[in-house]
Amino acid sequence: MRKLTIGARSVVLFLSRREQAFFADLCRQYGHSEAVHTLLAEADVFLPDGQLTVESFERGGQSMLFITAQSAAEHAVFRFRSASDLIDAVRSLHHIATPDRSALYDYGGALYLLLSPPFSVVPDQLCEFAEPIESAVLAAKLHEHGRILAAPAALSELSVRF
Repeated sequence: MRKLTIGARSVVLFLSRREQAFFADLCRQYGHSEAVHTLLAEADVFLPDGQLTVESFERGGQSMLFITAQSAAEHAVFRFRSASDLIDAVRSLHHIATPDRSALYDYGGALYLLLSPPFSVVPDQLCEFAEPIESAVLAAKLHEHGRILAAPAALSELSVRF
């Protein structure tokens, strides 16, 4: 099994057909969550404690599992430099889970996307297009002083339009 570590919270596992069958057997026997944890241990991968988000893709007989440990943060906030960066980010998202609890704000001349748990996307997916902001205070500032552009399902609304 090959692996690609992406930051401290994410990993991509590349599974052969044999490993796919092993993973499917684990899922049937122990359930999806326990199977993912077992597979991570087999790959010698240790992600931080928290809810795991798993996305699976297959191509050419090989399966790829994108596994991310959700942050314990109450919110995830991203600042976009431009509307085109925001549109590119939305277009890059392959799946937006429900419920989508996201809001888009204009604050101080910048666009901010606020995600609330349970996250409808893996927050790390947005880092290519926006700057993640680590601030418990910013979410409150956005609610109080920001101009809301889309809510309560901003990502879903934007994905339909773009």
